[in-house]
Amino acid sequence: MPELTQTFSREIESLKRFLAILDEEHTQLKDGHIDRLETLDGRKNIVIDELRALGQQRNMLLKQAGYTLDKSGVDAWIKAHPDDLRLPDLWATFRAQATRVKQVAETNAHMIASKLQTTQRALDILLHAGNSSVSLYSADGFTASTAGKRIDDTV
Repeated sequence: MPELTQTFSREIESLKRFLAILDEEHTQLKDGHIDRLETLDGRKNIVIDELRALGQQRNMLLKQAGYTLDKSGVDAWIKAHPDDLRLPDLWATFRAQATRVKQVAETNAHMIASKLQTTQRALDILLHAGNSSVSLYSADGFTASTAGKRIDDTV
């Protein structure tokens, strides 16, 4: 199997693993299991390192053969190697997987940003309440402004 074909095969497998981790991350974010994200980050970093190394290998192969390190370079390589029947399909699969990974990663990033914004707002409210002379809640759990206005539920 030619080296570029082998590299793309390995990249696709790594992209699939990365996508599975991102899908799991999405589920944890959606379900509010923020505490489980740290474990996923470690797994993501391992796959990111693999993808980085494979991308460098792919770029080295393209550069050594005199091709540009982009879509045009790979397309030119494919045209120059018509005997490598697997490469066009691998290239299409690679691009589709990379696009999907980017979409899920962006969705997860938006979810994380939203949760971070909500957390920041809550912290701002609590910090503001802590700095003001009025307590946010009284000892009985009511807001300080309504503490003396309890509902009388005695019959």
